[in-house]
Amino acid sequence: MNNQGSGDTLTPFIFSLFSILLSRILLIEIFLPMWTEIEMIGITYPISWGLNALCGLAYILVKKVKSAKNENIKKI
Repeated sequence: MNNQGSGDTLTPFIFSLFSILLSRILLIEIFLPMWTEIEMIGITYPISWGLNALCGLAYILVKKVKSAKNENIKKI
């Protein structure tokens, strides 16, 4: 597999958009009424970064499996 990028920019963009923007908004909407201190907003940042990292890792693994399957089909 090529180390210069996946060749697909839309899927990682959507993952980033969801995990960084939407997850922060949802977390703030859910937890702010229960925990009204400013630290709650700061906690949403590492949570959303972690979610983004997990989405990226899942994307890379799925892409790698599909690439391996395509190479095996080409060999046949």
